[in-house]
Order: sequence, then structure tokens, then C-alpha cells
Amino acid sequence: MSKEKIPTHDPFTGELNPYYEAITGLKNPFTIEQDKPGMDKEELARISKEIMYIALESEDDYEAQSAIEEKLIESFSSLNNFKPKQ
Repeated sequence: MSKEKIPTHDPFTGELNPYYEAITGLKNPFTIEQDKPGMDKEELARISKEIMYIALESEDDYEAQSAIEEKLIESFSSLNNFKPKQ
């Protein structure tokens, strides 16, 4: 098995990697469950725009992925019981 880190997000679009679970056998730690309260559509749209900006401004894929993951953790840390898996 490859020792490379499997990205949780597409570095260009900011969308979740649709193959993460199939490749790793684990649920993507950034998958949002529909029944979790605390974030409305406007907030999600704002975060999505910020992620797109990060992806477009980054110099390389690794930098983009790292910046996007940081932004997601920062954004969702206010939700109840949100703890990213390490």
C-alpha cells in the first residue's frame, strides 16, 4: 500500500474526495452529516468561497490541501462534538 497521504479534498475545487472512503476504507473525516445542527446554507456558502479562494491562490497541491484542511477544521470546530480524526 502507498505511504502517500490520501487527500480528503480536491485541491482545485475544494470538494470532498469522492474516492477517499474506497481508497482508505475510512469515512472522510470532513464529511458533514445532515443531522448535525449549527450551520446554515449562508455560512456553508461563505466557507466554500473561502476554500475556493485558498485553492486558487495556493502555489502547489500540498499547500492547497493543507490550507483547506486548516480552514475546514477552523470553520467546523464550533459545531457540537466536531473533532477531526487524525
